[in-house]
Amino acid sequence: MFVSQRYLPVHPLLQDVVEYFQIVESAPMSLARSIPNTRIDGWLLLEGSFEICSDVSGPYFPVPVAGIAPMRDLPIFFSTIEGFRVVNFKCYPHLLSMPVLAPLKSAVQALAFEQIFPKRSCNLAGGIEGEESGRGKIMAIESFLAAWLLCDPPADNWLQSVLNAIRKSDGRVEHLAACSFVSVKTFERRFQQQIGISPKTFCKLARFQQIVKAINCTNPQQPAQSHSWNAGYYDQSHFIKDCRAITGLPPRRLFRQLPTMITDLILMDSQGILGV
Repeated sequence: MFVSQRYLPVHPLLQDVVEYFQIVESAPMSLARSIPNTRIDGWLLLEGSFEICSDVSGPYFPVPVAGIAPMRDLPIFFSTIEGFRVVNFKCYPHLLSMPVLAPLKSAVQALAFEQIFPKRSCNLAGGIEGEESGRGKIMAIESFLAAWLLCDPPADNWLQSVLNAIRKSDGRVEHLAACSFVSVKTFERRFQQQIGISPKTFCKLARFQQIVKAINCTNPQQPAQSHSWNAGYYDQSHFIKDCRAITGLPPRRLFRQLPTMITDLILMDSQGILGV
């Protein structure tokens, strides 16, 4: 499993919504496990197929050709028999404040584009078919998302202001609630309704992903402790504890099994066992 190319969004309306697009390819008979993160995942299958489940023992369910997954705090297992080639896009979590994505807030499984954009998703298929290059396909996806994701503005910017506060703070819920001028219970309930996971879990995943990106997208051989202080960890043991809790692996094994440039999938062996 590897990224053949990564693209930043070009459409000006999407630059504050989509972090990046990437074309991901996988060989046949591959297994992987997701690492929970703080991004909304969307995709469009170009070739092949893959299936997902919440437990490595199954049952596995096929994913839609084009879909978006809800925010998760638990891993998902991926399996492909024939291999696949897919355009994957990572969206910032305040995307969930867009009215068109209201069904995703309560979803437990990925939603097909037809469930989110009724009668409109055929426009996407038509735009993709005529494009040969990776950039051309992604520009067609950008045009579709800009037209339908942003067709109705959010009712308020509460979620985005909270996410900005999280980036600038230590992630303590008491502090975030005070900044929103509400009680801790009210803040936690509203955040859970908007995002799908608790603010404490969200902050934990955001902190962990900050280090994983810094290491895996630059130099996987660089020790984690050189990054951990800037991400809000007390010390190296604090990072190791979170790494085991989130991924099931210590840092050294984790970075051996992350595909190049990918920070949210751990490769597994044919029996579904994490490598040693």
